[in-house]
Amino acid sequence: MSDPALPHLHLHVSPAGNDHWSGRQPEPAGDDGPLATLAGAQAAWRLWRRSLAGHPGQVTVQVQAGDYTLARGLVLAAEDSGTSGAPLVITGVSGEASQVRLLGGPEVTEWQSVSDPAAKARLAPGALKQVRVADLQALGVSDFGQFKPRGHGQAVAPSHLELLADEQPLTLARWPQASSLPNHGFALIAEAVGQDGFSSREPLPGPWARPEEAVACGYWANDWGYNSCQVASVDQARGLIRTLAPHGVYGYRPNGRFFIANLLEELRGPGQYYLDRQAGLLYCWPPTHATADTAYRVSVLEEPLVTLHECQHVKLHWLSFLASRSHGVRLQGTDLVHKHSLP
Repeated sequence: MSDPALPHLHLHVSPAGNDHWSGRQPEPAGDDGPLATLAGAQAAWRLWRRSLAGHPGQVTVQVQAGDYTLARGLVLAAEDSGTSGAPLVITGVSGEASQVRLLGGPEVTEWQSVSDPAAKARLAPGALKQVRVADLQALGVSDFGQFKPRGHGQAVAPSHLELLADEQPLTLARWPQASSLPNHGFALIAEAVGQDGFSSREPLPGPWARPEEAVACGYWANDWGYNSCQVASVDQARGLIRTLAPHGVYGYRPNGRFFIANLLEELRGPGQYYLDRQAGLLYCWPPTHATADTAYRVSVLEEPLVTLHECQHVKLHWLSFLASRSHGVRLQGTDLVHKHSLP
């Protein structure tokens, strides 16, 4: 519980704010008003605490409803700690976490019909009328991330660029298509070919023009050990797929289950997307629930949206964390943190 006898700094953050303002009032008024970012609020409360010359004081940051796209993650360190009687409180003011969104990437709004002849030739029959394309580089996005090895036995690593529609992640175009039919959308390994490859029991469709842009995902040897690794090459005629190191943790074994993702030729249904990494073009077949108001967003930030490093007595209320390639919130050497309504 807060101590009412302690000095108390109230700061306000708003999409209509300015980090050159004091942040002491919730609405703009003349040359003052709310701050624009949590980083601006952090600079303000640190300065205020220094003025207390070591005496305790409570900080409450009230964040107005809206979207806050972070170019860098917010890092709360030991100097940002509160105390049991004066915690650091960062809270949305709306009482609904969905109203205050901390975001790790921009919205994609400029979608066009596919006009490039080479891309049109690669799309499956029936897809051309459904698929739309956006130029990410025109949006200022040029870092698409990497298909880093992920899964069992692999270190935690940032994800590749992902596409979300109304806050829900879409699916990379893949072969085989996800299905509830036999093998549940997986193909089966026929046999291992050296340490870096395997052949498919099912014939590979094709040709795939850009297999080096794809990622191979599967339960290569055991049904409890999922891994992903980048594709090096595909020999469609032989049904042979080779991968870049590190390969599956336990190697490739017959009847291991797998699928290949990020293939424009396999963009065949709603809620799927493909990224042309050479041209920076994002192709999407909108999900079935999409409307003219559906908001599309890509993940860009490769660090947690908020990190608490050796920071104590913090309350995070009514905030949602979206569209990061890393964690929403990371705790390091930290306890006494109260989180409420974090998705």
